[in-house]
Amino acid sequence: MLKAVRQKFLLLALTVCASSVLAQAQQETQTEPQVHAIERGQDGWFWYKDPKLAPKAKPATAAPTPEEPASAPKHPALVRMEALQKELNDSIQIAIMEPTEENMKHFLAVWYEVRKKSSDFADIGRTIAWANPQFSATLNGGRPTSPIATRIHDQERASLAEQRIRGLAQTHGIFFVFRSDCKYCHEFAPILREFQQKYGFKVLAISLDGQGIPEYPDARPDNGMVARVIKDMKLPPGEFRTPFTALVRPAMRELMPIGFGLMSGTELVERIDKVVEIRDTQVAKK
Repeated sequence: MLKAVRQKFLLLALTVCASSVLAQAQQETQTEPQVHAIERGQDGWFWYKDPKLAPKAKPATAAPTPEEPASAPKHPALVRMEALQKELNDSIQIAIMEPTEENMKHFLAVWYEVRKKSSDFADIGRTIAWANPQFSATLNGGRPTSPIATRIHDQERASLAEQRIRGLAQTHGIFFVFRSDCKYCHEFAPILREFQQKYGFKVLAISLDGQGIPEYPDARPDNGMVARVIKDMKLPPGEFRTPFTALVRPAMRELMPIGFGLMSGTELVERIDKVVEIRDTQVAKK
């Protein structure tokens, strides 16, 4: 009895499987007409159909590059100059590596030609400058080379600088730092005192050791101001020297270093004038 039931169940299962396979085959034939395997031999190995390969993409052709415009021909003088430079460079290297008489003569001949062209260039340039004042550095503020013209030029510059310095004394002062045991400070103090009296500057004298000197007996002891000046100037530690002189503008809390060490009155005028000139130029650019 049990054996008979098992046989019926197995038969039913086989029937269901066969029906499923048949249904799938019918579904596939709906999209492609049935052709015998022998007749489809050229399509592939029996029932396997070779997949259609995608068409190969044609290589992209590079866009034609526009033709570069032909460069203008070089000036004949440039061609000759390049050739001369090459000949000079080659001749000196050959003469260095093989200092024969022939090689040395060739180098000296080329070198002589270069020097001759340089001399001609300088001579012609000077004569043209003489006839064209717009190209004269001397007539446009430069320092002349003639001793007589140099004296006049320096006198005029000094006179203009002194006028500017007298004007600065109305708005600026002098910051003077010294030590009572500094020999250079003792030498510089009379010069600074004379400068002060001549142009009318006020001098703030600061003593690092708290002691005065004859020209500035009432100098103020340093209360930390020098350390702030050193910090603002970004000086390395231990690099501050005396005497130290600076131009100050109290209204703007501005300090412009003039220099360290001993200076003459003429140097003070020149340095102050130049420092202010550069300061004003930088301010104008902002």
